[in-house]
Amino acid sequence: MADQEEPGIPVSAQVVELTATHMAYVLASVISKVLAGIPNEHRQNVFYALSGAALQSANNVDRDLPDHLIREVQQVARIYVEGSLDSVASHLGLKAPENDRGGPTAH
Repeated sequence: MADQEEPGIPVSAQVVELTATHMAYVLASVISKVLAGIPNEHRQNVFYALSGAALQSANNVDRDLPDHLIREVQQVARIYVEGSLDSVASHLGLKAPENDRGGPTAH
């Protein structure tokens, strides 16, 4: 299949970063569009819920890669997703969720 990697071909740091960056961009875009249709009084709570889902997605990034590379992709994805969530919060005047390493917490 065209979307499967050739066995034995190493994955570069650029591919890891591109994967994480793309994921964060897509999540931020979708979250922004969803929040645009939510009444102001509900946006913050919906943002917290969507943030939790986005961070969980980063933690579950999985590809046909060795375990150490999967962990690296997940870590980089989480960093980019957290940055994207901070940007969405700032752009929409919302409070970004605080991260307790187990997921976002609303404060």
